[in-house]
Amino acid sequence: MNTVDPLYLERLRRDAISSGNIHLARLYAEKLKRVLAPKTDQAPVTEAEAKRSVVALARLTTPHYNPTPVHRLLGRIVDAFITDVLLGKHPRLWIETPPRIGKTTIVSHHLPLAAMGRSAFKPQMFPNGMGIALTSYSASLATENSRIARTLASDHCVLSVYPHLSPPRISRTRGYQKQNFNKIDDWSTQSGRVLAVGADGPFTGKGANIIVFDDLIKSWADAQSRRLRETVSLWLQSVAKTRLD
Repeated sequence: MNTVDPLYLERLRRDAISSGNIHLARLYAEKLKRVLAPKTDQAPVTEAEAKRSVVALARLTTPHYNPTPVHRLLGRIVDAFITDVLLGKHPRLWIETPPRIGKTTIVSHHLPLAAMGRSAFKPQMFPNGMGIALTSYSASLATENSRIARTLASDHCVLSVYPHLSPPRISRTRGYQKQNFNKIDDWSTQSGRVLAVGADGPFTGKGANIIVFDDLIKSWADAQSRRLRETVSLWLQSVAKTRLD
């Protein structure tokens, strides 16, 4: 079992730091290791599970993906966030994790698929589909996240769960729609659209129901720059937030 009371774990961490007790530190490290350990006896993912859980969707697209309890907790938080968006509650979600813990896989790669796929069942609220913007400190990183999400959206496993993630239906604008799906930084499905934007980049004429801010500042050194912080803050207030639908 990987179950450890998070409140107990936090108290243990604080006691180990404040006391400098090596035995408490080792106990905390052992408990934390249990929390972070992935499950090795996972049952196969069903389509029903993948439809309601973003972590299950990630397991479906990546057979060797072994989510830890931390990933599962993050997934439940993201699922609740998507539900609130679908209910028109305009939620805000702030996620802080250590680097390379798997946040981007859930938030930037699979959240767009789950949000667009689930919005197909809310045509009255989202008549034009779910609009999602992926942003990062550089346009190239935002575009890379968008490329991965688009590749996953065309996977047959994902389409079996969310059929509306296929390219837009044939219409008089078929040529534009087909071209638009093949773009990396701005592509559409039958149930939504994904746009990739770098921090300080334009949203000209485009809005979004969800904006994902994934690492708006590149490094600790950049974070020490007052000018850079002010530039990002101004872009958030005057550009990004004004594009939320």
